[in-house]
Amino acid sequence: MLLRPTLALVVLSLSACGDERPATAGSRGPTLDVVAVASAPAELFARMAVGPERVIPAAPEGTSMTDWRPTDAELETMVGARRVVVVGADLEPWLQRAGLPPSRTLVLADRSTDSQWIEVGVVTHTHGGGEAHSHGGVVSEVWTDPGLARRFVERAAGELASVVDGAEDGGGERRRALLERIDAYEAALGDLADALDSRALIAADHGLEYAARAGDFALEVALLELDGSGAPPNGQGVRDLERFAADASRHAGVLVWPGPIDETFAEAARGELGLVSVHFDLGATLDGSGDDCLARLTASVERVRKAVLEARSR
Repeated sequence: MLLRPTLALVVLSLSACGDERPATAGSRGPTLDVVAVASAPAELFARMAVGPERVIPAAPEGTSMTDWRPTDAELETMVGARRVVVVGADLEPWLQRAGLPPSRTLVLADRSTDSQWIEVGVVTHTHGGGEAHSHGGVVSEVWTDPGLARRFVERAAGELASVVDGAEDGGGERRRALLERIDAYEAALGDLADALDSRALIAADHGLEYAARAGDFALEVALLELDGSGAPPNGQGVRDLERFAADASRHAGVLVWPGPIDETFAEAARGELGLVSVHFDLGATLDGSGDDCLARLTASVERVRKAVLEARSR
């Protein structure tokens, strides 16, 4: 398992290179010659631009981009870095309250200048007698689009390498290697589309829309709102799933879970609807396994492709 550098370790490793020290929250003093990230996609592109030894995680492993609220210590980590790399202000609500210096924050995805973002209809409902809540709006997982990912590569390479000492050494090689891996991921999406053979994938949540667009295959989303905790599913999502599954000729016999698989529901879906459940890691959260965001994405595509082929052979 790869070890992730902490801010303390970075301070020690850089202390011999000068008198730089981490700035405290809200200060404008000297900064460490590192890049801070709070998600796996940001980590992927930052590491390409400046090298893995110059990238530090500000958020804990497994943290949701949309739910994370940084502590004072985590804010200090970001303020004390040369740059903070984020995916998008519209995609990471914590940014609106963090007060990071705009001049030292690289936002990879800018909704105001990019027409490639996907939006889904907003639905408001309750679960039983619970409080009403809404789903929909912009789909957050923009890095799963190979075209947008290439754009993020160029943006990170252009705006990070020049501000971190020594980052340009090997940067061109890292950039070429990452672009080749994005090409391979895009090819895997094409292979999945071939396996689907014009049939749709059914997903238990949003997040796969960009991958489906890039691979040119149909996607049906039944918003089940299940997180493996044993809570009941969204009733409308169940009805949608039953409707999608009713015509076996139109779908691939696979239920894709962008989040954790609810094993009880998955067993019922297989027994009653003939759907095999498969986990799809969208690569959003920081992960200590050693596999980066793109590796997890590509493996997920291949995992779903194999499940589709197995379902076809039954």
